[in-house]
Amino acid sequence: MRISVGEGRHQVWAEICAVGDDLILLVGGGDKPHIGSVCIAVPYDKGDGKIRATPSCVYTMPGHKDDVVVRKFAEELAKHFNTPVLCVGGIHLEDATEEEIKLMVENADKLLLATVKAIEAGEHK
Repeated sequence: MRISVGEGRHQVWAEICAVGDDLILLVGGGDKPHIGSVCIAVPYDKGDGKIRATPSCVYTMPGHKDDVVVRKFAEELAKHFNTPVLCVGGIHLEDATEEEIKLMVENADKLLLATVKAIEAGEHK
């Protein structure tokens, strides 16, 4: 299933795939979606009953900053759903202004919330 937030070159989107109880996400947007980073987050409990997520592996292509978005998606979803999450993604805006970058960050945050709601509703299966 695909979810999107924003319009035109400021749109960000996520495609969600369930693999058993685990999740794979592809996140992209902007002028030139691409593979800029990959993160796998695994939930764990230190024995205090609080679920945490640790990125077992994060790889970012040289010169890219997409790890910020994919890490946030992987870690938040792993904690929320207590399941391993693999997130691959890249968002690129050519000649982006500071205001456009701020808008893309806001849209990515909204997309994360929409993704949680879609998964909770079972729309990803």
